[in-house]
Formats: sequence, C-alpha cells, structure tokens
Amino acid sequence: MERIRSVLFAAAAAGLLLTTPARPAGEGAGPAAGKDDAVRQAAWEALPDEEKARILEVYEKWKGLPPARRAELKEKYARFMAMPPERRAELRARWERFRAMPEKDRRELLRKFGKWRELPDSRREELRREHRRDRGMERGRGGNSRGRGSGRP
Repeated sequence: MERIRSVLFAAAAAGLLLTTPARPAGEGAGPAAGKDDAVRQAAWEALPDEEKARILEVYEKWKGLPPARRAELKEKYARFMAMPPERRAELRARWERFRAMPEKDRRELLRKFGKWRELPDSRREELRREHRRDRGMERGRGGNSRGRGSGRP
C-alpha cells in the first residue's frame, strides 16, 4: 500500500507542477513559474477554490519533503506513467478501494502488508506459488476465483 500511496502522491505532485499557476494570488512564485505562465494562470483561475486549496496543500507537503524523497517520488511517478493505461487504472481502482475501507480494516491490512514485506524473498515466492496453485485447484473444482470455500479442514 505504501508503494501505491507513494506513486499516487508523486502523481499528484507532478500533476500539481503542471497545473498550478506561476503566481497564485498572494502566494509569490508558484511551482510552475516560467513555464507557459499565461496558460497555467488561466487553468489555475478556472479551478474551484476547494481544488486550489487542495493543490496548494499538496504542494506545501511536496516542498517540505527532503530532496531524496522528492527524487524517489519523481522516479515512481515516471514508472507509473510508463505503465499501460489499463494498469494505471487498475492501481487507481485498488487505491480507491483501499481508501473506502473502514480505518480499522486499513490498519490491519497495512499491518499484514508490513509482515509480508519483512519475509525473505524466497518465502514470499514460495507463498505466491502456493497461492497460485491453490487458486488453480479452486477454479478446477468450481470454487470461486478468490480461492475461498475450498472445504479444506
């Protein structure tokens, strides 16, 4: 989940750099200063106030990140944008499902994901193979595609 969150944050920050004005009212030089300022200013002014506030909030967070973290997020954003549109849409949908989960469930999922990441690569691969094998067996027996309801003890 952290990876998805990082990619989406990077996407938001990169999108911010493309849409924010050269100089929002009362803000001094903005993140896109010097890049087609008139076009960006017009795009900025067309945004609803709530969207402007959200963008400026994300931009302030972006400016507060250490340079190494910003570089990491830029790289993740580049990888995200290099993905086929279908894959990007899939990741966005997963992120939205995660965000729609109750807070308790999100915390539990993140806890389990943290444990998963702590496993050695060899153990993770072994578990992946078992999961694929189990899912294949379930499909062959008419079970659902999630591998549940196998009737195993």
